[in-house]
Amino acid sequence: MRNNLVVALTALVAVLAVSSVALSGGPPPRPALSFEEVGSGQMVLDYRIPSSSHDQSYSAFMLGTNRAGDGDIYVLVTESLDFDVKVSQYTLVDHLNNELRFCGASTVSSIISTDSLPKVFSDPQAVLICGPSTSLPDFYAAPALNWVEKGGLWIGIGENSVPFIYSRSNESSPNTTMRLDFTELSYDSGVNSRSTPIADALGFRYVAPDNAFELSDLEALGGRSIGFEYERGSWLGTVGIIPIGQGSVMVMGGNMGPPPLSTSEEVLAWDLEKVLALNVPWWTGDLTYHIVYSDGSAIESVLNASFTHSGLYVCYGVIPRNDAVQSCAVRYYAR
Repeated sequence: MRNNLVVALTALVAVLAVSSVALSGGPPPRPALSFEEVGSGQMVLDYRIPSSSHDQSYSAFMLGTNRAGDGDIYVLVTESLDFDVKVSQYTLVDHLNNELRFCGASTVSSIISTDSLPKVFSDPQAVLICGPSTSLPDFYAAPALNWVEKGGLWIGIGENSVPFIYSRSNESSPNTTMRLDFTELSYDSGVNSRSTPIADALGFRYVAPDNAFELSDLEALGGRSIGFEYERGSWLGTVGIIPIGQGSVMVMGGNMGPPPLSTSEEVLAWDLEKVLALNVPWWTGDLTYHIVYSDGSAIESVLNASFTHSGLYVCYGVIPRNDAVQSCAVRYYAR
């Protein structure tokens, strides 16, 4: 049965890979960028976006970060995961591999099992993505936390996706050190909701997962909300980052189920490719952006920023906000 599952999932990924290559038709022309730090913390970005046969919507941005570039991306599949989640993880890898290259990233995504975790934990630049109810054995908590402290990025989607974080459903785990409770989320047409600056700037689409975490828990851990927030008796968040040592944990609500109008892996890949290409988990707090539109004609403009934090890098560029246009340019400036 297990071999049949692996064969079926591998065949699905192969079909998706061939389809995406066939439909892409090669990369579109990239926007032209000119960046300068004209004074201490004073930045200027000149850019030109080529014309297109489609309506265009872009974000031009400058973001302070303490990291530039990541290692390879690993998506963990365990026996405890539901079949639908496993399928979503395989297609998520395909989306990431095809879409990250449009942002100029050279990282590669792949599926792994728990047998490969020692390899991941030996690379402090690596990224590990775990789905809901990954439920790793308790003895993984200490080495996982140690890896993050040395620079690793752990992305946990839903409850029981980070071995050193516990919640109401797994309070008995003795080696967990951090608490983050999740609550069922009712979208309710977006009433009493708000987007964070990062979510607005990068055009996030992971709007309303079926559950979200308590913002008060995230803040108690020294974390920062970067997704959408809902007031449902208490404030809930969809995406957050928790700096730990030199690394970071990114937590996301949901169970990788299908949101309206799109499949979960498409929505996740859209947001994750931007988070990873821009090194958002190492965001200093400085962010300047504006959103531009056109009927397909070329766009030329200037973005000015004044940074107050002393981050090591400025990540700058222009990224698309719609699917019709995939032209993208992301660069880093070492301060």
